[in-house]
Amino acid sequence: MEPDTLERGFYTDTDAEIRNADVPERFQLRTIPVKPAEESELELESEWIYKYCFVEPSISKQDAIEDLGSTFSSSTLSTLNRKPPSCVGKIQDTLNFMRNQQYEAPFISFYRKEYVEPELNIHDLFKIYHWDEKWTQMNVRKASVTRLMQKMQTFQYEQISADPDKPLGDNVRALTDADIERVQGIQTMEEYHDIYRHFLLHYGRDVPKMQNALRIQRQRERAENGLNPDEDAPSLASDLKQASRRHMYTVCLDAGIGGVANKFGLTPEQFGENLRDNYQRHETEQYPAEPMDLAEDFLCPQFSTKEAVLEGARYMVAMQLAREPLVRQCVRQTFNERAKISVQPTKKGKKEIDEGHPCFSYKWLQNKPVKDLSGPQFLHIKNAETENLVTMTIHIDMHGTVGSQTYFEEIKQLYYRDEFSHLVQEWNNQRSKVVEFMLQNIIYPEMTKELKTLLYDEAKNGIKEHCALKLRSYLSVAPYQLEEREYDEDEEEERKGTVVMAIAY
Repeated sequence: MEPDTLERGFYTDTDAEIRNADVPERFQLRTIPVKPAEESELELESEWIYKYCFVEPSISKQDAIEDLGSTFSSSTLSTLNRKPPSCVGKIQDTLNFMRNQQYEAPFISFYRKEYVEPELNIHDLFKIYHWDEKWTQMNVRKASVTRLMQKMQTFQYEQISADPDKPLGDNVRALTDADIERVQGIQTMEEYHDIYRHFLLHYGRDVPKMQNALRIQRQRERAENGLNPDEDAPSLASDLKQASRRHMYTVCLDAGIGGVANKFGLTPEQFGENLRDNYQRHETEQYPAEPMDLAEDFLCPQFSTKEAVLEGARYMVAMQLAREPLVRQCVRQTFNERAKISVQPTKKGKKEIDEGHPCFSYKWLQNKPVKDLSGPQFLHIKNAETENLVTMTIHIDMHGTVGSQTYFEEIKQLYYRDEFSHLVQEWNNQRSKVVEFMLQNIIYPEMTKELKTLLYDEAKNGIKEHCALKLRSYLSVAPYQLEEREYDEDEEEERKGTVVMAIAY
């Protein structure tokens, strides 16, 4: 038989393994496998799920189910909303059933209900199951990036130990234990991506060197143990030179522009703390020479003018600030709170979006806060944008208004020195350009993409939950009851005769 036919009929070897394994099929088909866990991990996971699944509010309004209020009782509606702190222990019991005893959500809901009710219902149990997958995936990635950082730290130590008298370069950032410990504090995938991007910015170009050093060390160890070093399969693959694209930051770094970037007065960590505390906790240090005079000492073939040198230095500083996890965390929090959406119909959309189109009521949106979006509204806008009917923009500042202060004007004061000399004003001008470039060209586009994905997922999950609740209302119906009535003697004899004939047949 054709492989497609076997797969369609569930006759493959994988299907046979799934049938023979004494594990729920849902657990086997999950992308991240369901693994047993210790009680300490379950305790941390239950608190994490309670915070981000049942307490943390969504950005858009997705918990409005008043249209189904006539279907469900008040107790059922209350359990669909925010949960009390007392359900943390019941979440832990649910995770114990799922991960250690291989029980599915329906089984727990019907046969272990005394451990989860009344705070949790079957709808919440499926939520816990899906968030357990997110927790496991996040822990796997945290362990992976921790191992990568530890290898890089060892590689840096070996390089420094090889020539201890050699001074460190201006742009060499030592990987400390605090950086590795910060990985253990990751709570969301956004924080993980922030830390990983920060690692790639400072150490990404050293990763191939580190891998090559580890390969040579493995071959040396195999040779010392009397084994053939050529049998190391990864080493053969690493001999091939992989194509790589040089990032603009790497070009500036190789050209020595980092010497100018280090003179802007604040480190990314200091600027992040200023942004977190919303005041100048760290005062900006002032370099004694003007920017143009300093740039003259760093002219090179790639940057042949002083303006080009300063532009490259501003780009380096902006990238360092934009990749600092604390800066991204502060900007993300403000961006999600103040984000506004504007929608404009295209030439095609003006013709096709009529009164019967889902986007008719909001095809001319202007500065609408995303927190006011409810239900599937963003999904309709996203679909209309895909069909080239509207253009959607998400921004943090008011568009088309006069006199409103922008977020850039608020935070540039935190990367500023309050003096009036010509030297300080020239450097303040450079610092303002750095902050503006960081926001407009790096962070805002990334935050917009993140927010669109988050809003899209919230709208889809909201529709799924409403469909599930509606289907449940159709299925949660009592059996049909026949009306009892009295029969006369002839009808009673006829009914009994029919029953006897049916039994005989």
